Amino acid sequence: MFGKVLVVFRILIFVLLTLAGLLFIGIVSILPGINKNRIALEGRRIWTKVICRILGMVVDSQGWEEKPVYILISNHRSYIDPVITLREAKAFPLAKSEISRWPLIGYAAKYTGVIYVQRDNQKSRRGAVRAMETALESKFPVLVYPEGTTTGEKVTTDFKLGAFRIAAQNNMPIIPCAIDYEDKRAYWVNDDTFLGHFFRFFSLPRTKVVVRYGPAIQGDDPLDLLQRTQGWIDNELLLMSQQVTPQINRGQ
Repeated sequence: MFGKVLVVFRILIFVLLTLAGLLFIGIVSILPGINKNRIALEGRRIWTKVICRILGMVVDSQGWEEKPVYILISNHRSYIDPVITLREAKAFPLAKSEISRWPLIGYAAKYTGVIYVQRDNQKSRRGAVRAMETALESKFPVLVYPEGTTTGEKVTTDFKLGAFRIAAQNNMPIIPCAIDYEDKRAYWVNDDTFLGHFFRFFSLPRTKVVVRYGPAIQGDDPLDLLQRTQGWIDNELLLMSQQVTPQINRGQ
């Protein structure tokens, strides 16, 4: 019973804070001399910090250093990953196009800066690459999950090469990021529905999240960049698995 009440409370606060945040960004962005994108990114960073507290996220983050522009590369566990990461990185995330149809979340993401891609559509992928390049040229960082989907494996699965090509061609620094959850019920895998997972996961009072950022990686060989980045993330994930005792899955 407590878990259900907690979920309803969190949903209500989430909706109210999201609407208030969008209203604030909308009002501020019409003021003269204001860069709407930068206001939106900063507003979203504040929003994510508050939302993490509301959702019971206890975040252990180390290694973050803000840089002028970069491509942030991370492994992918859950739809909540970007909320965790964007507490620190003021970046445009690359996200699957289905998210644009999620109530409120899709609109808020688009309004505050997101690049949508339909991964099985070549034209959409080319458009996403151009959008990423445009963002980077305008000095806006980009967040990419090169696995292309959420996974529950101990280390990463195959990385797509696209973001690494952009980094190599533009001498753009890559910041590797490893993220994992103490409670594996945070993983959104095995064709679980969004609502079913959300109600189960966010009925938990607390969830510890571990985030590690690595040193910048640069070079002119896309495959070498991919291998070095993936190697760093995999190593960190293995270290996390040794240091954290996973909680037992219940009700799955």
